[in-house]
Amino acid sequence: RFDGIRYGRRATLEAGEELFDVYARSRAEGLGPEVQRRIMLGAYVLSAGYYDAYYKRALQVRRLITQEFDGPEPSPAVLAGLAAYVRALSPEACPSAGAAEAVVVTGAISDVARAVAAAERARTLGDRPTEAALILSARSQMQQIDERFAGFELSPVRAALRAADARLAGHDLAGWRRIWDRLTPRLIAQAPRSLYDPARLAKATQAPLPPPAP
Repeated sequence: RFDGIRYGRRATLEAGEELFDVYARSRAEGLGPEVQRRIMLGAYVLSAGYYDAYYKRALQVRRLITQEFDGPEPSPAVLAGLAAYVRALSPEACPSAGAAEAVVVTGAISDVARAVAAAERARTLGDRPTEAALILSARSQMQQIDERFAGFELSPVRAALRAADARLAGHDLAGWRRIWDRLTPRLIAQAPRSLYDPARLAKATQAPLPPPAP
């Protein structure tokens, strides 16, 4: 009952396959890319080699937050300090008061960079499965960036983005970084001309769909 395939999607066992193949294909066929990415990253931070670096530190921060709120209501200064601390760890994680939580290219760029940095760490530890999972996560986020850079005028940036993706597909992390370090400023500079611009995105989503092919 704990295998996750008793209810819902269950792949068919093909000739020559083992039970593990059914598990893998059931999850690949039944879960979307975002869910797969969250599962892989969750398994990564809970693994033995990374427990102290990520999960244990998160528990320590959670305990400190609980202690702050266990008792009298914290003062505005304490709350502001806590928000500043979280914002320093990840600016996108705790927006300033009143700030709109818009999807911005810098957030996507940070997600890609974090995933690849974690993949590089996994490689140094000889953890190839984790490295492969994190590379898939980075590529998924890069594909979302690619979708927002639609249009002929942005084709040079898109071509560079796909060249970087090809490097990741081949697990060439050094080659990816050479392209990515040059590409990042271009992505930020061209973002106002892409679908990261709210007005352009709204216009694109309101455009009528083409008629179906006969």
